[in-house]
Amino acid sequence: MKKLILYIIVSLTMVSLVQAQSNSPDLSDSLLYQKRTRAMLGFQLGSAAAVSSGLYFLWYSKYDLGGFHWINDNPGWLQMDKVGHTVTNYQVIHKCYSWNRWAGMDKKKALIWSASVAYGFQSLIEFFDGLSVAWGASAGDIAANTLGLASFVSQELAWDEQRILWKFSFRPNNYSQYGEEVQTRAEKLYGTTIYESLLKDYNYQTYWLSANISSFAPNSEWLPKWLNVAVGYSGEGLLGANWNVWYGENECFQDFETIPRYRQYYLSLDIDWTRMKSKRKWFKTVAPFLNILKIPFPAIEYSRIDGLKGKAFYF
Repeated sequence: MKKLILYIIVSLTMVSLVQAQSNSPDLSDSLLYQKRTRAMLGFQLGSAAAVSSGLYFLWYSKYDLGGFHWINDNPGWLQMDKVGHTVTNYQVIHKCYSWNRWAGMDKKKALIWSASVAYGFQSLIEFFDGLSVAWGASAGDIAANTLGLASFVSQELAWDEQRILWKFSFRPNNYSQYGEEVQTRAEKLYGTTIYESLLKDYNYQTYWLSANISSFAPNSEWLPKWLNVAVGYSGEGLLGANWNVWYGENECFQDFETIPRYRQYYLSLDIDWTRMKSKRKWFKTVAPFLNILKIPFPAIEYSRIDGLKGKAFYF
């Protein structure tokens, strides 16, 4: 859940820089370079400190804390949480890098600084987890964070651009079809509002790798430069980390293992909004925001429950 909180916070903090990013820096003005660099460094460090403190007091302080410890939570939630860590860290470093380049940093310095902020930010959250009695630091989370960072840095070093984007989408679930007990369980785990579901519900979320076709086939002039192909991953039937059993009201044991827990894989098309040509400055500013979400498109889905099937509209 915390990874998605960070994901949304990072997206929202981008709003404060929308107007500033609409103009390119005049690097011949050394004073402007220094001011922008200092502003970006201060902004990123301040944001990291503020969000970390906020998460601690609003979330971790409400639960019992103890000695730092590790847990192995890799089997849980069909690894949806691990993919979420990867996507979050990718988005954090992506935005930090864009800001730092806007400020006038050279490529190497911007990569080093952005990677340090993103990885340090996520590592601090992992440290808080390690102090929480109910959870623990996870080597799997750290590995997922590293993958998100590596996927961004490697593309910048190899291609000087992001040809493959990590994206996110979501769709509602109808738990009432399984009965009142499951509905109550879902509300307890995931909340009752769309905002809570967006943050907490792994059945609600789909993660995507969206690759730009023309960047890998530069001689295919007939292809739209903005057209991407995307592969997605999601989970279904998750009413607990590892099993669909729990204790309900009056400590009554609830066993819903008959509800299958399974993975879903998708193939779809997508758009890289930053590759669309436009003379409008507002569009160039908004495009990176749009690239956070996978847009609705027809898709092919595969799962062990339903096999292969088409979806006319999937988000």
